[in-house]
Amino acid sequence: MGLNLKFNCPLCSSSNGRLLYNSGNYYLIFCQKCRSNYQIRYKELKKEYGKDYYFDNHAKTYGKTYIEDEENIRLIARRRLKRLKRIFPEKALLLDVGSALGLFCDEARQAGFDVYGLEISDYAREYCIKRFGISCFKSWAEVEKYKYDVITLWFTLEHIEKPAELLFRINPLLKERGILALSLPNGHGAFARFNRKEYYKKRPEEHFFEPSINGMRILLKKAGFRLINVNICGLHPERIGLPDNFVIRGIQKILSLGDTFEVIAVKENK
Repeated sequence: MGLNLKFNCPLCSSSNGRLLYNSGNYYLIFCQKCRSNYQIRYKELKKEYGKDYYFDNHAKTYGKTYIEDEENIRLIARRRLKRLKRIFPEKALLLDVGSALGLFCDEARQAGFDVYGLEISDYAREYCIKRFGISCFKSWAEVEKYKYDVITLWFTLEHIEKPAELLFRINPLLKERGILALSLPNGHGAFARFNRKEYYKKRPEEHFFEPSINGMRILLKKAGFRLINVNICGLHPERIGLPDNFVIRGIQKILSLGDTFEVIAVKENK
């Protein structure tokens, strides 16, 4: 059966797509305009974000459960917060969308932010509230009571089927010149480009899309944000058969070939 590729890219809206892979549950499409990839699902995916997601699923991907990986998660959180504090040195109100078990929220509070979380997983939300005493919302109705200086989404947006709709919803929640910070898998990074067979095996099925940096720039502009900073992360040269050393990682970073990246964008004045 032939595949009609006249679907719109969720980032740049282009219908110029090329089939990369058929997983058995979805077609993976490469956008030839913005160089991102995205799914066309033909079998429904029912992904539960309960306790198993933070234990078995995390261990399958990272070799450790979420809790066993806590030290590393906190180190990454502190690095991210250091960058945000350069923009907001004074106390600011921060919302972490997709706050998981609340480790970033806890680090943000220690860094001087007033913090709220938003999390769909009952298990994760209750864990955050019980362990850290941090307010963690379940619904947008609760979130929309406030205006925020900073909104963060750490590996969250790619789980959203219609990312533009979410960013349009987030925009009015930010104060004037508010900051949006995100981390994302790089659909045009070294692993995706140079070791496709393994990339297709390991690419999480729950990711509706994996963007390129250019794709995110286009999407953010569409939703009323201006990208002001990009940080290339996920430097794993061994995934493409190269030695893992300082020089190779440096080249990956210079060429924007990390397997993940982080962006900071500012809300534009209308």
